[in-house]
Amino acid sequence: MSKQSIFFFMISTCYFLSLISSPNQYGWDNEKNYIDFDVSMQTGKYPQCINKTRWAVGVEGIRLLNFFRNLYNKNNLTKVVPQKKPKIPKIIHFIALEENGSLECNPYIDSVKRLHPDWEYKIWTNKEVAKIALTNQEIYNKAKDITEKADILKYEILFRYGGICLETNVEGLKKLDSLHHCYDFFIGIAPLYHGFLHVETAIIGSAPGHPVLKHVINNLPKNFYAYKTRASKTGSIAMTASFFLAANKFGTTNIAFPSTYFYPIGTKEADEKNINPEKRKNSGAFCIYWWNRQPIQQTYNEFKKMTPHFTFHGAQRTLNKITEIITKQEEGIYLRFGDGEAFIASGQERLPTYQKWTKNLEKELRESIALNGKNVIKSLPLHNKKLGTKEPGMFIGNHELDLHFCNLLLKKVKPFWGEIKDVYSAIALHYAATYKPETCIQFLKRLKKNNCIFVGNKDVPLEILQTLFGERCQHIPSSATHSYKEIDQIEEQCAKELSKNTEYTIVITAMGAAGKALQKRLWKKFDTIFLFDFGSLIDALCGWNTRHWIESINLDRKKFLKALV
Repeated sequence: MSKQSIFFFMISTCYFLSLISSPNQYGWDNEKNYIDFDVSMQTGKYPQCINKTRWAVGVEGIRLLNFFRNLYNKNNLTKVVPQKKPKIPKIIHFIALEENGSLECNPYIDSVKRLHPDWEYKIWTNKEVAKIALTNQEIYNKAKDITEKADILKYEILFRYGGICLETNVEGLKKLDSLHHCYDFFIGIAPLYHGFLHVETAIIGSAPGHPVLKHVINNLPKNFYAYKTRASKTGSIAMTASFFLAANKFGTTNIAFPSTYFYPIGTKEADEKNINPEKRKNSGAFCIYWWNRQPIQQTYNEFKKMTPHFTFHGAQRTLNKITEIITKQEEGIYLRFGDGEAFIASGQERLPTYQKWTKNLEKELRESIALNGKNVIKSLPLHNKKLGTKEPGMFIGNHELDLHFCNLLLKKVKPFWGEIKDVYSAIALHYAATYKPETCIQFLKRLKKNNCIFVGNKDVPLEILQTLFGERCQHIPSSATHSYKEIDQIEEQCAKELSKNTEYTIVITAMGAAGKALQKRLWKKFDTIFLFDFGSLIDALCGWNTRHWIESINLDRKKFLKALV
């Protein structure tokens, strides 16, 4: 080999090594900012969320997790070499379909523009969209939800023009140039504690004509008519399925970044005032997606406007109210409405869900929410610090909700609720069991003095039922999930048992959204009963970690049950 050849070989090697081991011309320090996939996703902390993926997305959670992990290990920024010519055009698309929508004076968009002053920007308003013919024009026209329209449009403009599409509440932290020079397609995975494993669609970068986009565009019509939720019809679940099926084919370089790259905070953190974007940037984040965040004061004002005469009764006052009615052996009903019921009543599903939406269930839940009168105790999970309804020990993930979500729940139930005055705690029993176990035990002892019928999961052991509700307790079993399909038979069994005697009876339900429909039916037929929604505390006492709050607390269920004997 000649000296000239050796010199050329050494120069080429040094150049290649410099690309993969040091900050490149786009400012990406590969080694310093590389994050291990499982560290970023916190996979060890949320195994239950991975397990829930199959029935939310349609793919085994561990299989999807391995797919994302293997693709990341193959194509992360320490493994790929930036190309001289960008693979993805340096175009940033924003979608603004709202009437009179304006992107002026948006601090998030300004942060992106400061980092990318020379890039092309395209704002898609209704006027701009009218100039192009969409492949899925029919479902775009039929979509009533503006976010569904935005999804449909997002995929088509990226397929046609390429670039990156950002939602308008994405804050830029780093230049995106290196991603456009490395990949044909990139997207980010949502934090696992959102419930199950899936990609999010707030940040998508793609070359024109990409196979993942072609797949999702081709499948949108089928999804649109087959599913009820936006996520499954046009959003994150639809994209997750297409990415899984098409991203590892056709010879393109694609990646789904683990959550800390694009989604370093989740919905439960979006309201925190001490979020430090610089800290997230130093941990590898390119962007922060602020979810549905709007100024806290604006959300608070909206809430107060909807509830001028609002009084919230916490856990203790809720249990006291129920105890008073039961002690007097008066008819009454304790209705616990949560996000599942609120979404179904408004014609949607909340994923992951334990009860599928049906038109009949939607109608019955609206009727349940509309119930009013003496001893009708209606409750919502509106525990929040700003509202003054948070109780000691609560935190996001354990009964406290962020203000935006409280506001959303209220908006969904208000059309059916009537004037919102007295609202009781939907987690009174759950909270007492965790933080005031003696209060909870005293309440349950009072409950079990009465004749009790339990309507709920067929797998609840008889020993636990008799400990909680007395040896005379009768169990009318239901399926663990989607029990509304059995509601007519369950109602018939309840009516049969209640008709056998005139004794005052506590009907205890633990069957999710279907339970509220059952309560409403029985309320209209029988007088000497109290209808009590027990909720997921029964799962905790059985040792089943079906809810986030169960996973986040240390309830000694054996000690608790022993105290009831």
